[in-house]
Amino acid sequence: MDSILAALKEPDLAEGLRPTWEPSLATFPQNARPSLLDPAVIEISREWCGLGREVDAPLRMAADRIAGNQGLCRLLWNINWQVFDSSHSLFTQTTAKLAKWPQLTAALGDQAGLFYLLSALDFAPRLRAYHRLLKIPETVTRETCQQVCCFCGNYQQAHGGKLGVFPSQHRWLRNYVRDNIYVRLGRLEFWARPYKGEATVFRHRQSGATVALAEEGACFNAEGYMDELAHQQSRGPNWTATLRITPDAVRGYPITPWGKAVRREIELASADWDRVLTRDDPVYDLHIPSGGNMGLDKVVDAFRRAHQFFRAQFPTRAGVAIVCGSWTFSPLMAEVLGTDANLVRFAREVYLHPLASTGPESLWFVFLQDKFDLATAPRETRIQRALADYLSQGHVWRNGGMFFLTDDLERLSTQHYRTQWPAIQKQFAL
Repeated sequence: MDSILAALKEPDLAEGLRPTWEPSLATFPQNARPSLLDPAVIEISREWCGLGREVDAPLRMAADRIAGNQGLCRLLWNINWQVFDSSHSLFTQTTAKLAKWPQLTAALGDQAGLFYLLSALDFAPRLRAYHRLLKIPETVTRETCQQVCCFCGNYQQAHGGKLGVFPSQHRWLRNYVRDNIYVRLGRLEFWARPYKGEATVFRHRQSGATVALAEEGACFNAEGYMDELAHQQSRGPNWTATLRITPDAVRGYPITPWGKAVRREIELASADWDRVLTRDDPVYDLHIPSGGNMGLDKVVDAFRRAHQFFRAQFPTRAGVAIVCGSWTFSPLMAEVLGTDANLVRFAREVYLHPLASTGPESLWFVFLQDKFDLATAPRETRIQRALADYLSQGHVWRNGGMFFLTDDLERLSTQHYRTQWPAIQKQFAL
């Protein structure tokens, strides 16, 4: 391993790779070309992942080059094994030690990104086999495989059109095939998981009004944001929320559907309010693949398809809510993009809540920079220009979270949570 990394001019990776090197090579095909470098296999996977025939030639060239280099071939096998085959504990332990994944610019030049794209394409046969085992329809498998094309698009955008996949995105593919149910349905992706509990949600039995309360111990600034950088620049004293639940009532601090906590404790009588979302409840963790076209009709279609899919295929995993934490649901988005933007229209349909965040580093999916630098941040798209302008004025960026209760799917596209809020404000004098 040391001699291979030295030849590839990547010697600083030795400590991080050492725990997985021998276990991965124990499965290496000694007398045959690895299947992930087989041109016929690559072409099939490329088609499943939504890439066009124009990439066949560069993929074949890169595969031949890697297969013909003992060191590159074994390193690719190790990286692929780490992502798709290693035990979760070993994978987590090992990647935590890696300061970075191999860059390979010295060994492969402009083809460095193809190293990870070839490994990413191995996702397709693995996902197909996994979905067959779970009896997931092939149409859903094909949609989910499109993530490789999305990752490739991100890499091309950041590298002047060159083919490849970012190492950080490549290893995310593990999550789709490791004892998870994580699929794409239409424009969006949904991962069946237990709720992390960023808020506790209650619904009035008669009116259907919905109120989210901040979690016990959550810290906010005077503006109602939960954000480390905002705390340092707070206009007033920070405060900490409490949440007390008894058989008769719950007392806590409400969060508005616009994503701000209110520093006024309220009481919800147990006789009138049901707890409808709390920590560890089954939810659909929402992910938004790159690609644009985020019209509200696409969101409505994806939300409905998701709940129908899980209820039909995995009824024990059917979620009580769709949730997400992202830059996408920042409470600042309307201020930055304007009210006509698709992302802002999307946010008006869901219930926003504060999340802790650490500034512009969370905007990787917008600027595709490993370390955010406002001076060099690209300004090619509307979102990039708007966010760069906002940050250049000295503003602090805040991420946000959201939930949408699946019982409310028939109310989607009516701004349900926002339209009912004035009555809640009046009831509790907020």
